[in-house]
Parts: sequence; structure tokens; C-alpha cells
Amino acid sequence: MSPSAADRMSAASRRQAILAAAQPLFAARGFDGVTTREVAAAASVSEALLYRHFANKAALYEAVLESCIQQSREDAERIQALSDSTGTLVLAVHAVLRSIQFPRKCDGSEQDVPRLMLQSLLGDGDFARDFIALVSQPWVEKIASCVRASIAAGDIDGTEDEAITGCWFAHHLATSLVFYGLPERAVVDLPAGDQELVFERSVRFALRGLGLSPLAIKQHYHPQALALLARGG
Repeated sequence: MSPSAADRMSAASRRQAILAAAQPLFAARGFDGVTTREVAAAASVSEALLYRHFANKAALYEAVLESCIQQSREDAERIQALSDSTGTLVLAVHAVLRSIQFPRKCDGSEQDVPRLMLQSLLGDGDFARDFIALVSQPWVEKIASCVRASIAAGDIDGTEDEAITGCWFAHHLATSLVFYGLPERAVVDLPAGDQELVFERSVRFALRGLGLSPLAIKQHYHPQALALLARGG
């Protein structure tokens, strides 16, 4: 990018360009492995200009985290507008697992967020801890309310605590599927083969894991309709 082009960029565009440059660097090498000088060079700006938008590297790292959770927030807002019910619980599980297994690009590659998570887990865990806290916050109470409604309707066989634990297990399952698929050659070739079919089976597995009866799943989980909804079809 030429200096004249950089000068014409708005402050918001410059900030976004810096975030877009920082995300894959942090994903590949972690917080400690990246310098602000490298990020500035990748964004074609000076380090001084970078510091006009971000007070320090930690602030830049936090902004990358914030930019990666927008999809989950949008999904949560739609779910929160629905009534507390078994149907809403099924929709919430489907939405959360899809956002993990089929993430939209935030600024770089779809693989940047899982790689950021892995880098964090190999270090102090701060990014992973903060990311999970921010992503889960809009969902926790709504899912708990839907679990209680589902138990009252007789659709969940188990306690609220068991069902909530099952929801976290579902999250861990989806995350593991993504981690195992990061290498160009997948670590495990699942028998289903097709990614959408693997996703559908992971949702069914998750719904059973949090205690939903087979009848309730049959009544409320319609993967073809939900897939069209997810694609905006």
C-alpha cells in the first residue's frame, strides 16, 4: 500500500487493516511470538500509527478477540428473542455447534480462531479463557432457562446440572472436531465423510448427551430446515 493510499484510509479502515494483519500472526505464533513492529509491517502502517489505534500489544490482542465473537453474539440475540422451550434449546445447540464448526471469517482465515485457542492453551490460557467467557456470556442464562422448560415438559431425562454439563461437553466435542481438522490432511477421517453430515451427527450426539429424549429430538430437530436457515435460504 502506498503512503498516499494509507493517508486516504479512514481511521476505522486503518484499525480494521491492523486487526486483519494481526490475527493470522497471533494465530500462527501466539501472543509472545509476535511484535507490534511485525504487525505494523504486515498492515503497511508505521508502528507509531499502530499505537494511535491500540495502546499496546495487549490491547491489540484483546481487540482481535473481540472481533472474533461477533457471529456468536448475533446468533445469541436471535435465540434470546424466542420463548424458553425445548425447541429453542435445540436451536441454540445447533447454532452454537455450527458457529464453532462452520465459523464465518472474522478478518483472516476460518482457522485463525482455533489456532489462536490452541496457541493460548499451550501457554497461559488467557486468550482461550477470555474468549470462552465472552462468547458464552450471552448464551448461559438463556440455555439454562430452556433446559428448565424442557425438564418441566418432560423432554429431558436428568437434572438441570447434568444437562448444563452436557451442553459444555457438546461445546468441547465441536471444538475437538475443529482442532482435529486443522492440518491439511485430517488427523481422523470420520466414516461419515461429508462435513455437513458429521455436523448433523454431532448435534444429535450433543442433544442426547444433555438428556433430551429420542422423541423430543425427533419432534424438534429438523437438520434440513435448520441448515437452510443457517445459510439464509
